[in-house]
Amino acid sequence: MTSNLKKTRQALDSAEWAIRKAEEAELLAYATKTRTFFEEARLAAEEARLCADEVEEAAFDALDPDEADEIGEVWELHQKCLNAALRARDAAERAQKAASGSPTATLAAEKFADKCLGIQTLEVRHSDELDFHEVSVWALTSALEQAYRAGLIDGRRGL
Repeated sequence: MTSNLKKTRQALDSAEWAIRKAEEAELLAYATKTRTFFEEARLAAEEARLCADEVEEAAFDALDPDEADEIGEVWELHQKCLNAALRARDAAERAQKAASGSPTATLAAEKFADKCLGIQTLEVRHSDELDFHEVSVWALTSALEQAYRAGLIDGRRGL
């Protein structure tokens, strides 16, 4: 029984960690709206879901009805695990929602790259000829100034 309690406590710790990571990924996805942070939020959501399943399973593995009546710690740990599983699923759902739709910052960067720099895509294509571009200083300056102005406008709108 002691090993089940230890396993359950470890699962609870993992769930708490996954909840924090999913919440952090959710905030970053909403704040930055880039493809990278969207992917991180999706991965964190999946990990939180897996941890929720793990902690819930551990909670039921550790619960011996006879001991739960005699040892209050067992019942308390069981309840904490079930609560953590619920919170992990909620965090996973919120992170997944934050990562849905289009990453507007990435779309804006692609638009500026095409319009100002003549770079049709920002996808990595694993080729020096396709991934590295020669850009004039004035074109780069123009692209950065336009991106800065667009950021100011979005900031004023609260986007």
